[in-house]
Amino acid sequence: MKLVYPLLAMSLLTLSMHGGPFIIAHRGASGERPEHTLGAYHLALAQGADYIEPDLRLTKDGVFIALHDSSLDRTTDVAAHPEFAHLAKLDKKGNKVWEPGDFLLSEIRALRTRQGTMGRPKDFDGQEEIPTLQEILALLMTWNHEHHTRAGLMPELRGGAEAFVEFVRHNRLESTDAPPVFLQSFEAGTLKKVCEQVRFPAALLLSKAPAVEQLQDLRADFDAVAVMKEGCLRADSADWIREAHRIGLKVIAWTFDDAKFDKTRFHSSAEEVHFVFKNGVDGIFTDFPASGVEARKTAAQIAK
Repeated sequence: MKLVYPLLAMSLLTLSMHGGPFIIAHRGASGERPEHTLGAYHLALAQGADYIEPDLRLTKDGVFIALHDSSLDRTTDVAAHPEFAHLAKLDKKGNKVWEPGDFLLSEIRALRTRQGTMGRPKDFDGQEEIPTLQEILALLMTWNHEHHTRAGLMPELRGGAEAFVEFVRHNRLESTDAPPVFLQSFEAGTLKKVCEQVRFPAALLLSKAPAVEQLQDLRADFDAVAVMKEGCLRADSADWIREAHRIGLKVIAWTFDDAKFDKTRFHSSAEEVHFVFKNGVDGIFTDFPASGVEARKTAAQIAK
């Protein structure tokens, strides 16, 4: 499956707003705000992210919301709402979980978000709702209009292929005045199904670096691979990334965190980012977009 509009796709993949590898705000500026909130996305845009990344899940009434987990309990106060106790299920470990697909959007609106990662600030807990994809798009379009930028949307698809295509059509996201859209998913089938109907570049998410002999097959279906950062930090990473580029496949590394980096090899997360930039990656996911933007700037200065 090839994209119908490859030149458009490549232009989105090749260029960041500021030159150099593009910076993708992983769940917004999730290192500083509760993830997948409008506040996290707004901060990421203010920090210079080229793309904001919402994980998409459907509510019971078919509305896309931004949520990474399959349960609402880690990043919201759902457990504190007795009116939703009947919607709790038990996972394989016997823990209570609340699946977003069991909630109407009106019920989701009753929840408040919170920081779900230990060690990160909780100052903004309880202040925001889970946003819908429509609200995220409105925020992005308003930001681009007011700041004369072309920041984009990089949604992670978790099923809901037909519903997403409908969303694209309804919001005219293929029009030239819409923000850039760059799709991604671990679900190859979902990604292919959507890309057969819309003209966006697409990245297949991978937990490890692909073997060189796999690259050609991947390029037949996708424009990029987004690989767990360890796959781009190996001693031979530059070799497989170079081969990927040779056949027209872009490479993205995920996910960078100011507090979590290979301390046996690097003195800071910025050094780790510099290393993958040197290896040739085309973009990175980061929980700290400001740090990613700064690392890109300093990497360019080092290269001169």
